[in-house]
Amino acid sequence: MTARSIELACGWWLAAILVWAAFLKLRDPDATRASFDALGLRSPHVLAWAVPVAEVVVAATVVLWPPFGGSAAIVLLVAFTVVLTQVVRSGARVPCACFGATATSPVSWLDVVRNVGLALLALVASIPSTRGWPGLLPLVVVAVAIVVSSALLRLARAQFDRPVLRRS
Repeated sequence: MTARSIELACGWWLAAILVWAAFLKLRDPDATRASFDALGLRSPHVLAWAVPVAEVVVAATVVLWPPFGGSAAIVLLVAFTVVLTQVVRSGARVPCACFGATATSPVSWLDVVRNVGLALLALVASIPSTRGWPGLLPLVVVAVAIVVSSALLRLARAQFDRPVLRRS
């Protein structure tokens, strides 16, 4: 297992995460629009389509052209993180359509931490100068790191966050 294979595996997993996030947003565009509106974003009806399209384009670019795709992912994640930080600092208790509009927990610093982690993944994914198949072992190693990080964030959320009740 080489450093290059780990870097490529980071890119492949980042691409998978971005595609999954896009799929969850596109699955229910009305709920995504409502979530973007609750976050105070302008033109939420446009963003409900534009954001997942951007996520898919960036995901493809991460795999096909890692240096550019990883850099584009960092820009995208910084933009998302700025929005989340503004919402948390405002004190608004609204859920985010970060991974689909089914969230019940309000945006919190844990979402910002998650995005910083994803940006670090994007940074590592931007290192390889060529595309390629990372290999199974690097994919498993990076997957374990992502799963452990996700589990820790979920535990922290369960400990510190209170869900926002949604009306049906």
